Amino acid sequence: MNVFSDSLIVSAFLSLSLAFFVLAQGVQKRLNRSWFLACLGGSVWCFGLGMCVRSTDVAHAILWQKIFYSGVIVLAVAFLHFVGIFLNRSFHKAIWSALAVAVPLMMLNWMGRLALVAPAGPFNFYTVPLPPFYVYTVFFFVVICYSQWQLFLSCRAASGKRRNQILYVLVGMLISFSGGATTFPLIFGWNVFPFGIFVIPVYVLSVSYAIVRHQLMDINVIIRKTAIYSLVTGLLAGLYFAMAFTSARLIAGRSASPSFLSSGIAAAVIAFLFHPLRVRIQRFVDRFFLQETVNRERKLLELSNEILRQKSPEALTDLLMRLIEEAVHPTVAALYFRKAGGKDYERVTPPSEELDQDISESLPWVAALGAYGQPVLPSHLPQEVFPEVPVSLLEEMSRRHLAGVFPLISSGELLGFLLLGEKRSDDVYSNEDLLLLQNAVNQTTVAYERYLLNKGLQEAPQTLQKMASSFVHEIKTP
Repeated sequence: MNVFSDSLIVSAFLSLSLAFFVLAQGVQKRLNRSWFLACLGGSVWCFGLGMCVRSTDVAHAILWQKIFYSGVIVLAVAFLHFVGIFLNRSFHKAIWSALAVAVPLMMLNWMGRLALVAPAGPFNFYTVPLPPFYVYTVFFFVVICYSQWQLFLSCRAASGKRRNQILYVLVGMLISFSGGATTFPLIFGWNVFPFGIFVIPVYVLSVSYAIVRHQLMDINVIIRKTAIYSLVTGLLAGLYFAMAFTSARLIAGRSASPSFLSSGIAAAVIAFLFHPLRVRIQRFVDRFFLQETVNRERKLLELSNEILRQKSPEALTDLLMRLIEEAVHPTVAALYFRKAGGKDYERVTPPSEELDQDISESLPWVAALGAYGQPVLPSHLPQEVFPEVPVSLLEEMSRRHLAGVFPLISSGELLGFLLLGEKRSDDVYSNEDLLLLQNAVNQTTVAYERYLLNKGLQEAPQTLQKMASSFVHEIKTP
């Protein structure tokens, strides 16, 4: 049945295209590599199944069946791995358990012990299950359902752009896996045509939209730059030819080389217009890709009003991170608070591959930050100020690829700090960005200091009661 087969082959090429596109934009990133493997597995599955059902002899049908079941097994494990990285969760036990089942299934598949082939329904050949195939079926549905369930739970707990990112992956993969699941009934003897395979490409569209619209995997930066320079080049090229043609007509008969002179005039005008035109187009494109039109005064006022009502570090963190994301779009943003009664600093923002969960106060750069007591953005530091910035702090920023560090200082004490990566747009932080961030950090510091004070006042009566009880006990016990 060629329509069925052709649809699967088209899905395979779409999946493969997305796989290589994502990998090419960040081969060093674990998230991109895991998504590449998942897409590659899905591509092999679709292509192999499409070729199997249209095979004209048993030998070729069995070969393609072995190939596409290999793709399914890789897809299941790779997708579980992708979900763990995407959600910043540790799925080590789940992944190792999946691998413990996947490896024997892969071996049985290539030994010809997983399934056979025979004509079924409208297809030349289709899967005939052997006993191990039932284990494979349970394996597939358990791994995929577990992965989707984790996405669902994280989507419920997330908010803003992060929720949209998870939602598009969740919905796209749910539709595609549901479509793929319709291939099972015919295998077990139910005369149900697998219409669901026609919706498999939905995940490509869904994830691609999340990449462009919601900055999934930060690939929108590449698309953004392409859009900017394509528009600039196109406009300037059109302007150049229009000016060259007009100038040549105006000075025709007045110069021995009208075309040369007109081209020179046009080139000079283009050189003059390039930078201002690029800046204006960049602002226009950013409205779509990064939503950078931020009313900074309004954002700070909203933060000031909301922060007064918050009574926990988690709520303060959520407000600050939301403002930072909407205003400057950093690649990394992490907030650390000093642990209660301890000397270490604990990250209160979601886990990140680049940054540690706990940072010790004894580290040289942390002590240097507390002593320096000012925000550090190397791109904004005048040359004469550089000698004053602790070398250990600058070295740590370079090692972690950080663009800025903002200390939370209260009464000379380092209560915490904010670490920021470069902007996803690759632009440097502007003076307005610096002012906004510093004001936001200052307000967060005041709010967190008030939280610590209120917490101490609430605990004071209990402490006094314990001291009094201890004192009475000592008096009664000579």
